[in-house]
Amino acid sequence: MSGVLDRKAALAVLGLTPGAEGEAVARAFRQAVKRAHPDRGGDARRLQAIVEAYRLLQHEAPAPSPLAQRPTLARPRLTEAVIDVRTALIGGVAEAMTADGRRLSLRIDPGARIGQVVEVEGERLELTIRDEGVTVRGDDLWINHTVDAAVLVDGGRLAVDTPWGRRCFWINRKTAARGLARLPGDGLPATEERRQGDLFIRLVPRDVVVESPVRLLLRRFAAAWAA
Repeated sequence: MSGVLDRKAALAVLGLTPGAEGEAVARAFRQAVKRAHPDRGGDARRLQAIVEAYRLLQHEAPAPSPLAQRPTLARPRLTEAVIDVRTALIGGVAEAMTADGRRLSLRIDPGARIGQVVEVEGERLELTIRDEGVTVRGDDLWINHTVDAAVLVDGGRLAVDTPWGRRCFWINRKTAARGLARLPGDGLPATEERRQGDLFIRLVPRDVVVESPVRLLLRRFAAAWAA
């Protein structure tokens, strides 16, 4: 581990001053990766520190300002029916437990949305979608995918396991620099009231494998011999 524990240390690793965010962080990360990547003559431990610093800054979210929070109107609480992403995509059967202990079975049509209300046996149920590794935002799906840090600099071909199955595609440097890929139409299906959603893939740099000096020497010798 590199010991990058807080925002101040992470900014220092990337050579940034307090207050840097957004594109400035992404640009500093790309430049640091170019200098530190072992394939370009850099040091794996240094690259791992850069990856950890970028992850910390990338995942930080500022606390919402109290002034920006809108008051919410109280509404009657409905029984919650939890479904997974697969059921929301293609439909299926789900179960829900009412407050009085009744177990209800409900049929879900393709394209279900969070907050959608269905009525079964006189009970109004509100759908919510939960699935490990997938976030639902409106009509869109969001997932994370780990990549080599060099991909976030140069782009390249990706093979990503999505809720719809494996997708293979290329990303250019502009997409790589944003750290976010978008697959149009791979979100929640369209319905009469809602549009076809998209799939957003957040590109997260993977940990760096730090090789021992002996192993590194052997790998370089093997590469030279093969050449």
